[in-house]
Amino acid sequence: MTDLDHAIRQRVEDFVQEMTELVRQAALQSVSAALGTPSAAAPRAKGGKRASAAFVAKRGGKRTAKELEQQGSAIVTMIRQTPGIRADQLAKAMGVMTRDLALPIKKLLAERAITKKGQKRATAYFVGRSK
Repeated sequence: MTDLDHAIRQRVEDFVQEMTELVRQAALQSVSAALGTPSAAAPRAKGGKRASAAFVAKRGGKRTAKELEQQGSAIVTMIRQTPGIRADQLAKAMGVMTRDLALPIKKLLAERAITKKGQKRATAYFVGRSK
């Protein structure tokens, strides 16, 4: 096989693998929505990173204010259910990467919708005052 044939075959295989993963995620979300249960953590994508869930914009894109508000509401709900939860636990439960929670958590802290105790990775979050 020539180098060109090998490159084409590799790209096709990568595309098929990515599409298979996206279809699997869509099916999982549909089943979760139908059952009214939160979906399980998103599977790991190529490179060991967690595949982004519905809240996370495309690579390089910004999240809209509405998406941030929805994610903030989901975070408050999770904290209400599990007081003292850490950001890494939130991310795992929501199926997103921890860094994707930084902005919504920052906004919720500024609004005093949530409070925090601790520092760095040991920071635990609690529900603050009602809006």
